[in-house]
Amino acid sequence: MWWIIILIVLVVIGLTLRGRHLKPVQNKDAYLKQWADTVFENGAGNRVYTEDMLQQLTDQLAGNDLRIIQESADIVARTRSEETKQKRQKLMKERYAHLMTLEPYLNETHKEQFSEAKKAVKGLF
Repeated sequence: MWWIIILIVLVVIGLTLRGRHLKPVQNKDAYLKQWADTVFENGAGNRVYTEDMLQQLTDQLAGNDLRIIQESADIVARTRSEETKQKRQKLMKERYAHLMTLEPYLNETHKEQFSEAKKAVKGLF
């Protein structure tokens, strides 16, 4: 039952954010700058990052987001406290929204995990 809640939350957030995080880029430097600005929520400023550095940061952030979503789902399924459920559902929404911004830069493993979650949600409607 808890996974249905997660999937519905993921779909709602995904539909809300669809396409807002993607901007066309002209060259690799602009692409890396856009990626860095996505990874760093307050922007990367004038710092320059390599593709490898950005991929490593993205992998860590995506892994954390996926872990937090899973742990929150487990807590929502087990807890009897309505307050705890609401707080964890809010946290799941926030982490999913963050994961949506990272989607264009995810590695294959995280893309597959994210894709499976989206497919499962889509099948419910």
